[in-house]
Amino acid sequence: MSVLPVLLVALCPVAAAGGPVSAQATALHRVLSDDQGWELVRETDGVTISRKSVGTTEMVAWKGEKVFPPGTDGEKVFALLRDTARHTEISPGLIASTIVQQEGDGALYFQVIDAPVPISDRYWIARSRTERDVGGRPGHLRRSWSTVGPTHATDLRATLQARYPAAVEVPETHGRWDLIPLENGGLRVVYRSLVDPGGAVPQGLANRMAGRSVADNINRMVAQSQQP
Repeated sequence: MSVLPVLLVALCPVAAAGGPVSAQATALHRVLSDDQGWELVRETDGVTISRKSVGTTEMVAWKGEKVFPPGTDGEKVFALLRDTARHTEISPGLIASTIVQQEGDGALYFQVIDAPVPISDRYWIARSRTERDVGGRPGHLRRSWSTVGPTHATDLRATLQARYPAAVEVPETHGRWDLIPLENGGLRVVYRSLVDPGGAVPQGLANRMAGRSVADNINRMVAQSQQP
């Protein structure tokens, strides 16, 4: 997977407990959670990829879904999703992935992408949240994330701007991973995301590249998590 798709999908990671939840983040997660309105695009490497428009914005929500065979350890996938520092091992071009503060069942963190010329580097500040037994379903694991918005984490933003002066902040990235155990011992993985990359990347290009990398994100994350 090239650097650009990683930038446009923002791997990893609703605000965590203790952090502010903006009306925008709440609305966008509602769009991602709604099972209505998804349009099937294609199937790639066993991943079913769908998309839908996001209200009056130019952003497009993307969903990837794949069923993995019995023996796929959902707890290992979940542990890797939660291990923010290890995301640099999985995501090409991701040069920083750091938890700043643990916040209840989630964390405040930042990530930085070293983007290829002529695209400027990108960084984002986000809050993640992890949940178990989602909706009362035993074993259903979820990790979700949202950027914090321009009025929050101002000291951290100033530090990142000084450390990476050529980088552009990603104004919006929201999404979630759902890991759902199946009766036969398999694992259904569902990945949803949307992003506004900011800067000089046209939203149309961002949408196209984001869709192409959905399958790779799922397969990479699961494959890496199952390594001994």
